Amino acid sequence: MLQLNRPLILASNSPRRQQLMRDTGFEFIVKIKDTNEDFPKTMPANEVPEYLARKKAEAFRQELENEIIMTADTIVVIDNEILNKPKD
Repeated sequence: MLQLNRPLILASNSPRRQQLMRDTGFEFIVKIKDTNEDFPKTMPANEVPEYLARKKAEAFRQELENEIIMTADTIVVIDNEILNKPKD
């Protein structure tokens, strides 16, 4: 396991992200905050994942003391259209 000098929080419910972090050797805890994932419709698709990841990180700003927060986001684009998360 990789030892950090501060606790690492993975702000993701994604089993794949959690497994990637474990496989890489990180020790972390998972914390999730319900975050609005809307983005400006005029935003270029390549900027959307970083924009959403920053929004997720911002949701933790008031409660972080000494922890490191890790957020991420991905999108799927087909024919220049971003497909949002499926409803079911």
